[in-house]
Amino acid sequence: MSSLLILLAFNVSTAFQVKEVNEVLKWLPEHEHASVTRKKYVNDQRLAVGSLLLRRYFVSKYLAMPWHDIQFDRLPGGKPTLACPDGQYLDFNISHDGDWVVLVSTMTRKLQVGVDCVSIKTLKDPVNTFVDCFQYQLTLSERQTIFNGQDEATQLRAFYQIWGCKESYTKAIGEGLAFDLQQISFNNHPTERWIECQHGNQLQVTWMYHVSDLDEKTAVVICCGDPSASSLDHRLRDFGHMTRRIGEPYVSPTDAFTRLTLNDIHQQYLRNTHC
Repeated sequence: MSSLLILLAFNVSTAFQVKEVNEVLKWLPEHEHASVTRKKYVNDQRLAVGSLLLRRYFVSKYLAMPWHDIQFDRLPGGKPTLACPDGQYLDFNISHDGDWVVLVSTMTRKLQVGVDCVSIKTLKDPVNTFVDCFQYQLTLSERQTIFNGQDEATQLRAFYQIWGCKESYTKAIGEGLAFDLQQISFNNHPTERWIECQHGNQLQVTWMYHVSDLDEKTAVVICCGDPSASSLDHRLRDFGHMTRRIGEPYVSPTDAFTRLTLNDIHQQYLRNTHC
């Protein structure tokens, strides 16, 4: 893992039962409760409360801020940010899907980060029918990369990995759904373990993409870069060279993320609530 990044992961399915969602809500400020309780399904509630806990844990632990003093805001494009960073540069992003919540952050000035966690779901329809639904978001070369897979499982994994690359980039730059996803095209480097991104007619040289797996059914993509730089920091380049290639099958879970338990978060809450 790059020393420039902090990577945290939290599995909500193993963290707490239904009744415990309401219990852990007490650790959060009241104005954040509605974003959890308005969710209809139990797992959506788990993911929502897990996201709120993970970001507060991160700020409390790594910036040493009192738990209840932490306030969050959003940038104009919707990217979450710390309301009062007190002079400390901080860029972070959070994502959740399936059983997992993940957070990626950096305190290195000018670096921007994005992350996308994607649960690889079983399809009822053929993969080509599913992928056709995204014809206006995928480029021709991306479709070729997907369908170069030897079987439908490989093709589906490749689709989700590419989709995660697109989402992580738009989240890093803070544009989200406003961005035309066909402007960017992701493919494997022909000879290196590296994911290339073509933005329009320009090959990106100051952004890094890292694809890994939290478990057999959950992929996670990290994007990090400095749009004002002329080259990529060697530590990010080294981390990028540790990526899974697009379409590469699952082998083992990544060790890049620090995996937290509910007890880890609770202990930080207790330590930092009255400091």
